[in-house]
Amino acid sequence: MALARSILAVSLVAATPAASATVFTGKLWILPGSVAAQYPIPAATPDATFIIQHPALFSSAPSPSTRHAAIVNNAVGTFLTSADQVQSLNFSGLSNPAVGAPVSATTPVVNSNSESCGTYSTYIEFTGTLRLIHDEFFYIGVDDGVSMKIDGSLVLAQAADGSTFYQFPGASGYHEIDLVYSNVCGGGWLSFGPSM
Repeated sequence: MALARSILAVSLVAATPAASATVFTGKLWILPGSVAAQYPIPAATPDATFIIQHPALFSSAPSPSTRHAAIVNNAVGTFLTSADQVQSLNFSGLSNPAVGAPVSATTPVVNSNSESCGTYSTYIEFTGTLRLIHDEFFYIGVDDGVSMKIDGSLVLAQAADGSTFYQFPGASGYHEIDLVYSNVCGGGWLSFGPSM
């Protein structure tokens, strides 16, 4: 999809008191090729780890047809801190064969652009606890892929762009959330939260 500017936004929204977030732990891997947002998570040590209460992350991908367009937050460090809410951001310091060096704050989130795919993908896992209400609806929109487990059970696997609604069938109360996201090409986005 050719766009003047592609945006990569990850937004895990706890917008109502009924779905209030505690703390989410994040893990980020840069992986060779196109890696789908699916389980199991990578066995390798994460390239970066962090803590976040309300992810709202964004980055643009370069566009060769619009050279004057700004490239915003297209580095791991600025991407993860774009909402200024990330705490305890740590890099493993281990060499990553996908980028030919250890991943750092200045490593591009994507090495592709809005018109063609690159040689690596970004894969992020968020784990935490949410207070959920029985029969509550969640909106999940994604570009490039997302999977979600609630209390260890897979409830969503969406490997393509699009949006869906998920109705929580469980008992009201606090539940463990495990959400994985991947961006395999150019810009992308993830939006997850209670349906209003």
